[in-house]
Amino acid sequence: MLQKIKGHIDYQGAMNDFIDADVTEQVQLGALSQTSGGVSLSLNGTLADSSGSFTYASTDSVTMTAGTISVQATVSTH
Repeated sequence: MLQKIKGHIDYQGAMNDFIDADVTEQVQLGALSQTSGGVSLSLNGTLADSSGSFTYASTDSVTMTAGTISVQATVSTH
């Protein structure tokens, strides 16, 4: 399943800033039961605000298998 998140949000109050988002989320599901199965979530895209941006690579992922959770991430900031 793919979900695209794209847009611009301005917010004002105690602090004024914005968020620009252009991110695609991919979720993969395996057969789930109490003892087997798994879920994998990966992100690809960029989030930005006035302090800079963060880029997610499609290799950044979270995988949950019955009884375990593993995270694989590569961090790069611009």
